[in-house]
Amino acid sequence: MTIGVAVAVASDGAGIAMVNVGAIFILGSPPLLVLHLTIAWFNWPKALVPPHRRGETGSVIEWWRGRGQRAPRNKGPRRSRR
Repeated sequence: MTIGVAVAVASDGAGIAMVNVGAIFILGSPPLLVLHLTIAWFNWPKALVPPHRRGETGSVIEWWRGRGQRAPRNKGPRRSRR
């Protein structure tokens, strides 16, 4: 979406309002992306995390804790020997 807005702003005939909207999108996208990633990965800041998820750790922390543990191998059903 940001690229589309930048292309529209760069085209001829873009008014000042379109330039302002494009600037807001282009300048606002990186900080909002970083904020989204910190909430999704680390559950921080707690004020922006949904109340029912505040007691949990983030997905990166869960991965870091569980990376040394191996899942049990499923060898499938055993064949009976006759």
